[in-house]
Amino acid sequence: MPPSDDAIDRYPATLRHSTAQPGLVYQRSTELFALFQAAQSGDASDAAAGPQDRSVRSELTLRTDDGARIDVCRGPVDRTMREAGDVRAVYVEPASHRVVVPTGRVLVRFAESVQAESKREALHAAGYRIVAVLGYAPHCAWLEAASGDRAQALRDIERVEALSDVQNVEPQWLSQRATR
Repeated sequence: MPPSDDAIDRYPATLRHSTAQPGLVYQRSTELFALFQAAQSGDASDAAAGPQDRSVRSELTLRTDDGARIDVCRGPVDRTMREAGDVRAVYVEPASHRVVVPTGRVLVRFAESVQAESKREALHAAGYRIVAVLGYAPHCAWLEAASGDRAQALRDIERVEALSDVQNVEPQWLSQRATR
């Protein structure tokens, strides 16, 4: 049964990998959803984490840099899951079937001569706030929707792309790490 959740439906049906790679397009999955659980303070045990509903199967577990857990699940989204955690959309690259989960952050790269910080007002007018300017690349910054709405940050990427001096915009993706 495909997930049925208004929160998931608010995410765009398709997302480009980036403006630099517009041909690589991900499709929002109609069969998978992501259940985000913030990092626990103290013991990072997985015993209590993951979906508790037996009709939902975790197919993949991802970790963020700060230790949060994201279970990519197949099964119905119920009220308990929405209340217990943050339910998010999952995307699949059609050719490779690679599964990715957007974090809701967006990376913008301006021309090298432009400091990202100098675009703060223009970004705010586009509906975004700067979360971090990259120290090693001050013309690049991580953005979030000013409203805090992850789905909106992804829906409105074109607003950032339309700003002057923008070279590339891409969502931040989480996926399973490839082993060599």
